[in-house]
Formats: sequence, C-alpha cells, structure tokens
Amino acid sequence: MLNLRLIIRCLIIVALAASSCSSVIGPADPRVIAERLPFLHEGQTSRQEVIDHLGDPLNQYEQGGTVSYLLVEHSDGQLEVVRGLVVAKPPIYNLVLSFGSDDTLTRFSLLHIE
Repeated sequence: MLNLRLIIRCLIIVALAASSCSSVIGPADPRVIAERLPFLHEGQTSRQEVIDHLGDPLNQYEQGGTVSYLLVEHSDGQLEVVRGLVVAKPPIYNLVLSFGSDDTLTRFSLLHIE
C-alpha cells in the first residue's frame, strides 16, 4: 500500500511538472491575418504566391497538400518565418495551409502559441 501511494504521488508530480511546460494553442486574432498576411485568400492564392511571400514551408504533410510555417511576431508587428529551433518570446504562430490539386489555397489556419 505504501508503494502505491508513493507511485501515485510521483505520477502527480510528473504530471504537474509536464503541464507547467506545455503550450496553450488557440486561433489567432483575425486582425493578425488581415493586417500581416493579406495575400492569403482561400480559393485564390496559389502555392507559388505563398512561397514568394514566406519561402519554403517548414513542414509538409499529405504529399505536400498541407504545409506549415512557424512565425514569430516582432515588437514592430512584423511576422518572420522561423526555421529550426525557436528561441523567441511569444507571440509565436503556426500557419497551416491546405492546397487543392490545382495548387490553389483551399483553407488555412493561423494558430497562436503561448
């Protein structure tokens, strides 16, 4: 019985420690998209236009049909694409874009990571 209590206490401590290091992710304010990513329009923006503005994506999924970028917002409000390890203060965003078979943007989501 003593071992079970010790194990439960250890599990609670580990869970609390892990949760304190976790990030909160939620949808970004729509104004961020309108003001800082105005070129994104579902059904209109091409994959090449996205690459022209943001460069090559950080990640690709579904044979490239879905891509993602990690963005950091600087104090002047400008967004910068981040490559590799992120050592930045929030706000940080994850931009996820899906393209149709014609390489036109079908949908996108900007997630704010805190």
